[in-house]
Amino acid sequence: MRLSSLAKLEKVELEKESKKLENKIKDLKNILINENRQKDILKSRLADYLKNMEMPAAQNLLILKLNQKIKILKKLFQRGYVVILTQTGK
Repeated sequence: MRLSSLAKLEKVELEKESKKLENKIKDLKNILINENRQKDILKSRLADYLKNMEMPAAQNLLILKLNQKIKILKKLFQRGYVVILTQTGK
């Protein structure tokens, strides 16, 4: 294969990667400005996390109270706090 052909293939691959990154950036910016998307992502991640826990009662309790806790978590995030969930709850 000629050098010019290789360069063209590399350019095409770089353009594809650039487009993917641009789309990812747009999506992340949308998440930052859209409170409903933030809530949906948080709910989804917590639900996935809880599926791996061995305490079904705790899962149900946390999911029921999640909507109440989102406001508190948002305030903590805005103040720069980091919230870490562990399997033991400590």
